[in-house]
Amino acid sequence: MAPISFIKYIEAIIYHVVTVRIDKDRLQRIITCYIANEYYPEDLKIEIIHAIDDKKTGFCE
Repeated sequence: MAPISFIKYIEAIIYHVVTVRIDKDRLQRIITCYIANEYYPEDLKIEIIHAIDDKKTGFCE
């Protein structure tokens, strides 16, 4: 993966961590899959979708 795409990928994850959409355990699973260059398991994909869709933030999105 090119360095720029890696940075954009991590930036997107960090945004959701900061806005408390992705908890510590879920973040660990995401990073573990990413480092191992594995596709996310279906249950993790669903958890990510629900986490991102369920919570509102104080930011203008």
